[in-house]
Amino acid sequence: MNKMYIVVDEDGFEIDCIYGEFDATPNAHNLVPPNKDNRLWQPRWDFIKEEWVESLNDEEINYREKLVNKQQNDLSDVELNAIAIMELAKIVLK
Repeated sequence: MNKMYIVVDEDGFEIDCIYGEFDATPNAHNLVPPNKDNRLWQPRWDFIKEEWVESLNDEEINYREKLVNKQQNDLSDVELNAIAIMELAKIVLK
């Protein structure tokens, strides 16, 4: 059966992934299942808990969330140009 495994370094961070046909789960310590269930900013494999965990602290997470919110609220250059063209069209068509 085709399965995907993540190759992690000694700290638990993803360095590669492999996809192939495996009869059984490989025994390699650094091959772990993919992170499918958790939405994490910077996932890290916890070898003790045997699960993916967040490696960022609360301050780093808050900073990234603020950046995302700012980017979502800022208009892109394309959007600003479209607004300017519509305003010019209103003036010309009066």
